[in-house]
Amino acid sequence: MPDSQQIVYCVDSSTLMNFEDKFPPDIFVGLWDDLSQLIDGERLVSHREVYEEIQQGSGFLTDWVKQHRHIFMEHTEEQAELIGQIVDRFPALSGASKTTAYEADPWLIAQSICQDRLLTVVTDESPKPQKRRIPVACDAFGVPWMNGYQLLREEGWKYVRAR
Repeated sequence: MPDSQQIVYCVDSSTLMNFEDKFPPDIFVGLWDDLSQLIDGERLVSHREVYEEIQQGSGFLTDWVKQHRHIFMEHTEEQAELIGQIVDRFPALSGASKTTAYEADPWLIAQSICQDRLLTVVTDESPKPQKRRIPVACDAFGVPWMNGYQLLREEGWKYVRAR
């Protein structure tokens, strides 16, 4: 188990997709190695719904999540009970305009609340209140959150040019 002082991150698909786009693994090998170390230390998790979202694509990230399938946790009864409250307050999180019942967003928030300790959601969604997305819902439910760059800073990761 992780040290009680260390943050355990619950990562959204938006962050992983941005990392793939902005930090391609053929150039930023260290970032992907560091993410794997967080996984090995049980400090990076996500939800099955995030896995499903990413599997809609193809390429490096879809392969990467397959290799790390165990971090994408399944639904729990406790999460399912909380989902209704989250979606009632933040209907934009529900994916109502989509064909699926729920997007990953409310599941991430529920997962973060329903663990033995509160997880920090990592999302690259906008915190603008009018967007009513993950950061605003996290604030309303007392769930800590940060974006991908904040995760890099929190962990003290720096990537320098090698020759």
